Amino acid sequence: MKDFIHKLVISVLVVIFMAAFSLFFPQPKLLHFIALLFVVLLFYYLGLPALSKVVKYLKSKKKKRFPKVGVLNGNIESPIREYKCQHGHTDVTAGMWFTELKRELGTKRIEMITTSKINDSFSIIVNPFGDVFPEEDLKLHTTFYKICKFIEDGGFFLCTGGAFWANQNTKVSEVPEPVFVKVQEGVQSLKDSFLYKEFGIVVTGEVFSAGKIVVQEPLEIEV
Repeated sequence: MKDFIHKLVISVLVVIFMAAFSLFFPQPKLLHFIALLFVVLLFYYLGLPALSKVVKYLKSKKKKRFPKVGVLNGNIESPIREYKCQHGHTDVTAGMWFTELKRELGTKRIEMITTSKINDSFSIIVNPFGDVFPEEDLKLHTTFYKICKFIEDGGFFLCTGGAFWANQNTKVSEVPEPVFVKVQEGVQSLKDSFLYKEFGIVVTGEVFSAGKIVVQEPLEIEV
């Protein structure tokens, strides 16, 4: 949809340029066409990027002024014909999060959303399922990278009870699966998780050593 809007805006601007050109130069000469080409190229390579930065700045100001909060409901597309997302290390449901945030913040800009609705219009998105999240594609990890893009664009993704240790394709499965790049000697090293690989996050407790998980508190890490 964004690509369509982007192309539509460019097409409209080109039409406006051509209309203005025809208005000011009813009988154009070759020099006029060369000047028009120069202006169009200048606008495309300098004007559009500058306009994009202005729009992005205004959107960020709007998000700070009027924050929009999304609470994941545990589905990818719809609760119809999908399994329920399982909770990991938390008993606080999505409905409880939604009700309390609505009551405390007193704002209408709080929505229960599916993972397909994750976008940069939200300032904060809450995953109330602990260390489990609904994943559309367990091989390509489409939803995970959508969350990464949301965070990269300045969004705040709140995980409860854990963070990205398991995912569940609620369209086809009623149980979650661990999100690990590899398993060593039957043990899942937290440093081999997507959370570490993509965000560089290191836990302060569990450490993989000598083929098993050991507890090492505190673990000093470099910020």
